[in-house]
Amino acid sequence: MKRVATIVIVNVGLFALLWLGLEAVARRFAPRDVRAVFNDPSLRTGPLVVPDSVRGFALKPGYALDWLHINAAGFRGPELPLDLRARTVVLAMGESSTFGWGVSDSESCPARLQRALERMPGTPPVWVINAGVPSYTSPQVLLYLKQLLPRYRPAVVLTREHFANVANPLFKLILAQYHAHKGERDEVEALIDDDLMKTVNRDIQYPWHLSIAWLLLGEKEKALSLLEDAVTGGFWNYRFLGEYDPYVAQLRGDPRFDALMKKAKAEAERV
Repeated sequence: MKRVATIVIVNVGLFALLWLGLEAVARRFAPRDVRAVFNDPSLRTGPLVVPDSVRGFALKPGYALDWLHINAAGFRGPELPLDLRARTVVLAMGESSTFGWGVSDSESCPARLQRALERMPGTPPVWVINAGVPSYTSPQVLLYLKQLLPRYRPAVVLTREHFANVANPLFKLILAQYHAHKGERDEVEALIDDDLMKTVNRDIQYPWHLSIAWLLLGEKEKALSLLEDAVTGGFWNYRFLGEYDPYVAQLRGDPRFDALMKKAKAEAERV
């Protein structure tokens, strides 16, 4: 079984190297400004993050809610073990899908990987670091990786930053949130064109992202309509929306929103 564990770790490493290779090719033949898009400290002023001179913003060490914890090293999850240097380190990087936005620490993908590796007979002592940061783009992940490699010397690096990249429609939605944070209504409206709305209407999560922009601009009715579309489409994370999401907090207590959360809960429990 030890051989099986070695094969798994080696293959994961090869997969990560393949993606890094594709990233290098893309940068070579499609050059662009790779500076972090979100380098304005005013964008991230919530309690979860702090400004960072290199990456624009970073997770705030020690921040905690009942469903998420940022440890002293700035990673999501429990504190790093004292015997970290004696363990095989797997570094999981990326944006909110790596971070595990909307789920508890133990349900994030890196935490699940940790448990899966620990269950494999013959696996050497391992520690999976969740270095995901919501809204990070590829340039920000690359900058972060350069900081972490010499510090933790991981055996394997996993990366996932699809959602926040320019080629994905969600990039426009995040950019809309950026302008909404700054109160720039015209810029938000310019981003929300017919093509983007077609994509939003086909997805179960994109309406929620767009609702954040409207909430930041005080457009509660538009936000509620989008959240209704999200729940109707299958976005039933009622605990996150009803209890944890800081942007949606202003809607709690609204009869229409409360009814929507009851609907989402019923659908989730039905499934």
